[in-house]
Amino acid sequence: MSRTQTYGAFAGGKGTTRVLLLTTCMFALLTSIWLSAGPISKASAIEQNFCTNYWAAPYGQAGDRCKSTVRAFLGGVWVYSHEHSACVDALNTSEGLVTSWHCTFGPEGEQFLYLGYERNLKGIVRNNTTGASAHISGKEIW
Repeated sequence: MSRTQTYGAFAGGKGTTRVLLLTTCMFALLTSIWLSAGPISKASAIEQNFCTNYWAAPYGQAGDRCKSTVRAFLGGVWVYSHEHSACVDALNTSEGLVTSWHCTFGPEGEQFLYLGYERNLKGIVRNNTTGASAHISGKEIW
């Protein structure tokens, strides 16, 4: 009787178990690395603060709003209110409002306006309280 010996991964013994275990571990490691990297985006968002802690006059008076100095492809604009309600919008090239004002619900609030990366826009924030001045801050996302 002659015996044929096989070695390696296809022997059906300990070699097969080792290869399967090693392959499974490598697959799990690569999958976890891939998942931890998160979604791959085409471009990174850039954020820029504007009108940081701007002391805005009461709504309806001169100085109740502050606008960014930079025009860009805007993805969105944030407003942060400190003492009272504040609003956010964006200005087009004619200095007209792009949408209606989006306002916070009260003091120490924030509101985000999504713009979908429209070009040649700049952010604008304003006080939403008629009886008092307030600190407000804006942030643009390009």
